[in-house]
Amino acid sequence: MVPISLDKAYILHLRRYTDSRVILEFLTCQQGLVHAVARAPGKRDRAKFETFQLVDVEFIGSSELKTLRHCEQMTDSPTSLTGTSLFCGLYLNELIQRLLSPGESFSDLFYYYEATLQRLRSGTRMAEFESALRKMEFLMLAQLGFALDFSTCCTTGLPVTTDNLYRYVVGEGFSKVDSNEGSRAREILMPGAHLLAIANDELEDAEVLRSAKAISRKALAPLLNGKPLKSRELFN
Repeated sequence: MVPISLDKAYILHLRRYTDSRVILEFLTCQQGLVHAVARAPGKRDRAKFETFQLVDVEFIGSSELKTLRHCEQMTDSPTSLTGTSLFCGLYLNELIQRLLSPGESFSDLFYYYEATLQRLRSGTRMAEFESALRKMEFLMLAQLGFALDFSTCCTTGLPVTTDNLYRYVVGEGFSKVDSNEGSRAREILMPGAHLLAIANDELEDAEVLRSAKAISRKALAPLLNGKPLKSRELFN
């Protein structure tokens, strides 16, 4: 019997497969990232295949590429993103596509993605958009097994203090910089106060956001295998 799976999902991306077929990428609640082939939408169905839409889906098949059997919008008021919020949403979608492997379930990530879309939709300031992105990035890192401990020095095991500087070492954490130790080439040092603010989910200050962005980029780089995200070009 052909396996059938029911789920709710957000559409991340759609691309042409053949003249009459498309491949959709979904972030689902129960199955994580799912790739599915479907009939190319006609004019009446095009809206339900737009990105950022919450849909009720039914897949069939046991291979990595499923067949979409059913897809229906779950709300009469779909998430609409424009301008900077749209760029942020496209960035998140690409990041999820690049970091997740099909079939890995991350239900917490699904619900946090849903909440992040709402934050982007209601945001009006760049700081709000930046804060939403950084929080999502750090959650994704944690879900993938690369959680960052912002409140503990990785070399001493002592709590991070506000009056010290720390360097981020990928795969290890934040190491206290001694007062007689010089900065290394192309290295960014983080004030302890910034790390503690991030640990407490306080991402309103511009300098704290700048530190958070530098940390997330460095932490994500190895997982992206040196291949840049195309959506980052939208912010240039």
